[in-house]
Formats: sequence, C-alpha cells, structure tokens
Amino acid sequence: MDEGKKKSLNAQLKFKIEYLYSTSSGDVSMQNDYFKFTHTIEVLRNNGWESFLLTPEKWRDLHEKIKVREGNFIFMDDTRLQACFGVQGEIVKPFCIRVYGDVEFAKLTFIKHNLPAEFVKHVSNEFYHFHFLLVSNA
Repeated sequence: MDEGKKKSLNAQLKFKIEYLYSTSSGDVSMQNDYFKFTHTIEVLRNNGWESFLLTPEKWRDLHEKIKVREGNFIFMDDTRLQACFGVQGEIVKPFCIRVYGDVEFAKLTFIKHNLPAEFVKHVSNEFYHFHFLLVSNA
C-alpha cells in the first residue's frame, strides 16, 4: 500500500500481486518468459546471488574492467533487457546475461524454469554468457 501511494502507477502493483499469487499457487514453468526470468533471478538472489542492472556503457566495459570478488553474480544490460520482452511477456529479441560464480547452479535454475538459453564460457575471463533465444511457436 505504501509503495502504491509513493509511486502511483509506476509501482506496478498489479504485476506484483499477480506475481506473488502465481509463484505461491502454481507451476511457474507455465508462465510467460518475463515472469519465468524474473522469478529465476529472484530464486538465485534468495540463494545468495547478487544481480546488477548495468547501463549499456558499463555492460560494454564489463569484460575488461571488472575484477569480480568471490561470490555469485549476474550482470544484465538494463536497456537491452527491457527491449527483449514483448507485451505478453514473450522473448521478442535474443539477449544475454553474464554470470560469474556457481555457474552450474545458475544453469540448473534457468533450465528448471524452462527458459530457452545457451550457456557459453567467455574465452578471455571467468564469465559465462547465458544467451536467451527466441522460441519458435510453429
């Protein structure tokens, strides 16, 4: 209620209520891609992962400049991420996140939530790229 008063329509209360209801009452893998993606990120956070939404400039420089400390991290290009989901929550453009740490746990979590992804280790550092792909409905 407090968030609704402060942010008005920007609070996205309807989405948050639907999200809470769906995660507590049903099979998340049957939801749309946006829902599954946000839920998977939340599951990872609840398991000690840190996630970062980066500007396109910071995303571009991430490979060369970052020295990641010990832990589990997910890095996402905020601008690209917003453009990759359609109005129905489907993936409309392929996108990538960068993962560092317990990559196998992250892979299994995304697979469990039925998200279409390819997992590729970057050649010059310890990052894995998780490429989320369009799924043909044919």
